[in-house]
Amino acid sequence: MSEYLPPSVRLAQAAGITISSFLAGLTFSISAFSVPSLLTSPPSLATTNWAAIYNVGKKTGPPVGFLAAASYLYVAYNLPVHMTGDRWKYVVAAVGSVGIGPFTVLFMSKTNEALLTKAASVESGKGKMVDAASKEVMELLRKWRGLNYVRAGLLVGSAGFGAWATLL
Repeated sequence: MSEYLPPSVRLAQAAGITISSFLAGLTFSISAFSVPSLLTSPPSLATTNWAAIYNVGKKTGPPVGFLAAASYLYVAYNLPVHMTGDRWKYVVAAVGSVGIGPFTVLFMSKTNEALLTKAASVESGKGKMVDAASKEVMELLRKWRGLNYVRAGLLVGSAGFGAWATLL
C-alpha cells in the first residue's frame, strides 16, 4: 500500500505488525526453549516453574494482544474510503491477535488446570506425589507445548495479515 496515509495510521500499522510479531516470538520461544528445559527437570520443579511462566504470560499476553488488535482496528477504521477493500485484512489481523484468548479458554483450559493443580500440590508440600506422577506431568507439558505452538501460529498469522495489508 503506497498510498498517502496520515502518520497516525502509518504508526498504527507499524505498531500492530511489531507488537503481534513480538508476541508471536515470545509465545513460540516458551514452547521452543522453556518447555524443553522443564521436561528435563523433576516433575515437582517443572510444574512450579511452568506455573510461574504461565502466570507471567497470563498477565502480560492479553494486554499486549489487545494493543496489537487496537492498532490494527485503528488502521481499519481510518483507511480512506477508496481503500476500504483492505479493511478486512486488518480486522483479520486484529482477530488473530486477540484470538489467543478464546483459543486458550476453549482448548488449553483443561491442560492448564491440570498443571496448575500439580504446581499447587508441590507448593502445599505434596511434591513427592507430583514426582510420582512424572509421566503424566511430562505428557501434560508436551501437550501444552503443542497447543502453545498453535497460539504462536495465530499470532504469526496476525502479523502476516497486518504486513500483507500494509505492504501489498
